Amino acid sequence: MKLFISLLLFQTCIQFTFGQNVGHLNKEESQKELEQQFFPGSRFQDDFQFEFQEPFIELNFLTTDGYKLNLTMLKF
Repeated sequence: MKLFISLLLFQTCIQFTFGQNVGHLNKEESQKELEQQFFPGSRFQDDFQFEFQEPFIELNFLTTDGYKLNLTMLKF
């Protein structure tokens, strides 16, 4: 029981310590940080072409907030 309480107290202290930085970031910085955590991959070059053996359709969208989305639909 003492070990459980000690671990719970330790976890609470760690969360409190690392949670203090959240207020210092503005909303845009927080959003960019979350995007990097969830989507850490690199981006394709603008002239990148997919190549598949099966026929496919490739669609490119530009969102209102400036992001480029690419959709590739394979036809079987």
